[in-house]
Amino acid sequence: MLFLVYFMDVLFLRTKSKNKINFKQIDVKILPKKISLAATVQYSDSLADIKKFLESKDRKVEKVLQILGCSDIKAGKENAFLYIGSGIFHPLNVTLKTKKKVFVFNPLTDKTYELDKRDIERIEGIKKANKIKIIDAKNIGFIISLKPGQIAKERLDKVFLLKEKFEKEGKNCFLFLTETLNKEEFENFRIDFWINAGCPRITDDFYFDSDNRFSILNISDL
Repeated sequence: MLFLVYFMDVLFLRTKSKNKINFKQIDVKILPKKISLAATVQYSDSLADIKKFLESKDRKVEKVLQILGCSDIKAGKENAFLYIGSGIFHPLNVTLKTKKKVFVFNPLTDKTYELDKRDIERIEGIKKANKIKIIDAKNIGFIISLKPGQIAKERLDKVFLLKEKFEKEGKNCFLFLTETLNKEEFENFRIDFWINAGCPRITDDFYFDSDNRFSILNISDL
């Protein structure tokens, strides 16, 4: 069964931070010798200068990345990543994808710190628990995002492969097509388990919501 859930017109704007990054405040001594740099578009213009600064402090910068929420980060020869920005949304994505340490320099506070391992362990624990919950789930909903850049052929192919597999196991499968996700809408459907085939970071929003009542996994976790 197919549902169209929620649509609105969206305007995408490329924005830059007006605040000058005081990158000389980066606490270089806590960083390993071999690192890669990552930042969102707001701070990407400063990455070249930050790279030069780190190299002047005897750090080898393997690669420089501008990342999005849906970025598929690949690990390289670096010992760790240094993320330039605030919050844990993007650096968490980096460490979950690469299994490497991630350090954060927050330009708003000039603080440098290592991403808390407890956040990583918490996410991994939720994923393990949900992989068990899906076994007993009767009604499964697939979230398919229609936003530009979030419709990936390999994800859609996997949706139909899993749908066929689950239906053979006697489960009911439903496809939900949406452009703008509204978690409150989930209450309107009797779904035991959700599988996210859109931006992988959608799932993190559920995991970090202390009031979350929904069982959900990214399709890449299955």
